[in-house]
Amino acid sequence: MVGNEFTCIDRNGIAIACSRECWSKHVTVHPEILGQQELIKIIITHPLSEYQDVRHVDTRNYYKSVVLPGIGNTLVKVSIQYSKKYGRERGFVKTAYATDNIKKGEIWLWGHKFTN
Repeated sequence: MVGNEFTCIDRNGIAIACSRECWSKHVTVHPEILGQQELIKIIITHPLSEYQDVRHVDTRNYYKSVVLPGIGNTLVKVSIQYSKKYGRERGFVKTAYATDNIKKGEIWLWGHKFTN
């Protein structure tokens, strides 16, 4: 499974890739995200909020309120790991899934600030 499921540019102009392997092993294990590549790209490019991950300082979690088939109104979280290589910053999707709230301990960085 070589290659990318999709690529896009985040709200800060940084290139983001989601590998086919990540999509099949880490994203689509969440059935609500099956077939939602375009939605995930929209969340990356136009998130409602951005938080720093609890355990990984190089990971940002983007959230957006959406309506998903079979679920209705929900938050979708997209986790992006950023790295700087050869003088260029890039990001890679780690996972994406529907959630009811922000994970406790995440640090608000930008946008809508959720209260748990």
